[in-house]
Amino acid sequence: LLIAAILFGSFLFYCENPRMDVEESEFNSIARSTYVSLITITTIGYGEYSPKTVCGEAVAVFAAMTGIFIIGMPISIIGVKFHELYSDMLRKLQVQEERMRLQVAAEQMAALRGIQVLGRLILGPRYEKGDYITPAMRRKIKRRAEEVFREVDVDGSGSIDITELGRAMKGLGCPLSKESLVGAMQMMDDDNSGSVDVNEFSAFVERLLHGEIPDTMSVP
Repeated sequence: LLIAAILFGSFLFYCENPRMDVEESEFNSIARSTYVSLITITTIGYGEYSPKTVCGEAVAVFAAMTGIFIIGMPISIIGVKFHELYSDMLRKLQVQEERMRLQVAAEQMAALRGIQVLGRLILGPRYEKGDYITPAMRRKIKRRAEEVFREVDVDGSGSIDITELGRAMKGLGCPLSKESLVGAMQMMDDDNSGSVDVNEFSAFVERLLHGEIPDTMSVP
């Protein structure tokens, strides 16, 4: 760009000053002519200087056309490529977000399936959401829940951790990933302690009885 400006500036100077011994033009130095050619090539064009000879006008036209090819076209190509790359990046981000959303939904569904399996173990296979529960049935379910709690709490610590829950789910034929186990624990761990005690487990069974645990169809 600088070389082109110097070349066109020199041509413009000699075109506007055919007689070197007489100062006839405002282009009185190669430096000023180079400045004008640079402004012309970069398509800025302040308009403070303009050639007066046909030769100078021809040089200015060539300088302007050179500026279009050197600056205008590359910038437009770069702009198009940038737009394409930016659009491709947005598409990739959208695909990644959708993939993550589907993965989270799949983990949620797996956690809910695990909870349903555990609920069937406690409530029995014939229980359906909304069934009337008599006081005698409620006491029986509570005793069954305590039995299941003791079976899952293999170390006898009085609380179920994520490892024990995972082992229980695997034993029930419903192995869960770590993420799904975390989701299942969150449905029972009311105080967010990382483990489920017998009171939280009983509250979880109560929510099962009242149909407050969503099913897999409720996952977005």
